[in-house]
Amino acid sequence: MSDLDNTFQSVNLFINKKEVLSKVSGNISFAGSNQLNSLTVTIENPDLQNSALYNKPIELYLNDGSIDSVPIFRGFIKSLTPSEKKITLTATDVRSLLQGNDGLKITLT
Repeated sequence: MSDLDNTFQSVNLFINKKEVLSKVSGNISFAGSNQLNSLTVTIENPDLQNSALYNKPIELYLNDGSIDSVPIFRGFIKSLTPSEKKITLTATDVRSLLQGNDGLKITLT
């Protein structure tokens, strides 16, 4: 699990290819054993709750010591919880398109 609150990192969060400039905190879970990775992020911008965020692509760059060219997490937003002062997003990695209820059914003939 990685904590996003770190003074040595300059975290960049992109939702639908647009950078989120508000304060971001949260964590990443790399479960291992071929399980889906997940990202939980709290954004201190209640205006985002008016956006259509469900199933939008999300990318997180840690920029740990230098600017990253590849995100540490790339996935899709699966749930959100709005409140008066912030919004909490939960995302799973791109493999969620292949597994679970949202997975595509493929017929081989």
